[in-house]
Amino acid sequence: GRSRSVGRAELRSLIESEEDSKSISAPPKSADSGLSNIDRARSLLSGTSRSRSRSRPRMQSNNTSVHSSHSSREMPQDRESFNDDSSRGGESIYNDSTRRKSSKGFGGQFEGDLNSRGERHGFGTFVADNGNEYEGEWKNDKRDGQGKAKYNTGDVYIGNWKNCKRHGHGTMYIENGDIYEGGWSNGFKDGVGKYIWRDGEIDVSRYSSDYRVGEGARWSDDGQRAFRLIRGEVQEEISLREAERIAGSLGLSVPK
Repeated sequence: GRSRSVGRAELRSLIESEEDSKSISAPPKSADSGLSNIDRARSLLSGTSRSRSRSRPRMQSNNTSVHSSHSSREMPQDRESFNDDSSRGGESIYNDSTRRKSSKGFGGQFEGDLNSRGERHGFGTFVADNGNEYEGEWKNDKRDGQGKAKYNTGDVYIGNWKNCKRHGHGTMYIENGDIYEGGWSNGFKDGVGKYIWRDGEIDVSRYSSDYRVGEGARWSDDGQRAFRLIRGEVQEEISLREAERIAGSLGLSVPK
């Protein structure tokens, strides 16, 4: 079967409850703190007691006794649980104010910009009653544009949103220490992406609706060995040159 892979970073304080589900090279340095996003995300994640790490059987190559640790692994689910349609604001609550602070009525606490209809629009932060947090851009009461989300599972997402779903390019820092960076569509990993396992191994793959499709490559934690992936499953050990070719076919460089 095809392995699902999961995607998490830093946020100050806000997220709601959405319907689609829960759930790289390192991101660029943050200009304001001097820390990289990955460092900030890891500091947010430290102290969490929940862990979704699973046993990871090693898969033997068809040709040699090559082993790699991430094949055939059951992945944690990557879905959100926000539902903006059932927690909208409205004129009956907000009248025509263009800015309200510490406002309630959206299924949590919202601070930010509102339009004339009382909908979240512009920039704002939201802390949902279920503990999810979001900080970023809004459009007509939907998360839309750039934003940062911290889920009550410990996962953190930084990237693009459209109509309240992860859409475009973004990075998910998973509570168990894995990281996904790449394309998203309608809340699912979609397009080319890089997956960094917590033990340092790195995969490059193409995704479709959260599933890996086609050919990909994996590098060992020291970057000295490489493996061919088909739909996320290890097939054989390959040369570093061949792994570089696969990455290039996906439009990616060899991960550092």
